[in-house]
Amino acid sequence: MKEEILIKKTFRNHGLNEGRMISGSKSGYRELHKGNDILFNCNIFIESEKIWWGDLDITEDKSNLQKIANDLDEELIILPELLGRFGEEFRPIEEIKNDAHAIFTPHETEYLSRAYDGIKGVNVDGIVIAVPKGVDWGKLNSYDDRINPLYCETMEWAEDIITHKYEYLNQLCDDEDMLDNLLKFAEDYYQTKLKELKERNKIK
Repeated sequence: MKEEILIKKTFRNHGLNEGRMISGSKSGYRELHKGNDILFNCNIFIESEKIWWGDLDITEDKSNLQKIANDLDEELIILPELLGRFGEEFRPIEEIKNDAHAIFTPHETEYLSRAYDGIKGVNVDGIVIAVPKGVDWGKLNSYDDRINPLYCETMEWAEDIITHKYEYLNQLCDDEDMLDNLLKFAEDYYQTKLKELKERNKIK
């Protein structure tokens, strides 16, 4: 089991204190953040135990969640409120994963996000409740492009090439064909470096 102090410190370092409340009004927050993936009073598990609860706006928090998974070197399994409380947290990890809303895997650039279709009944503390029925998984980018380290590093290379080639071109001529060739060179350079980064970091 992970040391509780280490876990709490890791979450806190990334702005996610346990018991976090993102708004005093759930409906008001949803209205202001339409389209965001929001879970109030949700639960986060790792393979061995439940480690966190509170409000998440996964759309806004995803980069921090990915960093936490990286720092703990643990898969973060995120469940809605009623599926991770009231005794439900003591189920086998396989059952917990089956009910997961999102999963962040260490050192990846994408996370798994649940797709839903219809509802299902779940017995929680002797009461049958209706919850969305998860039917499939989709992969979403764990980082906003502005802060994705993979994106930033490759873009810096590409922008450096483009910038210097433009300077070279502007000094010599205004040949449009030459400009097209230079832009193609920059794009090829970008793709080459991206491939190298993926291989180096073992990113699929």
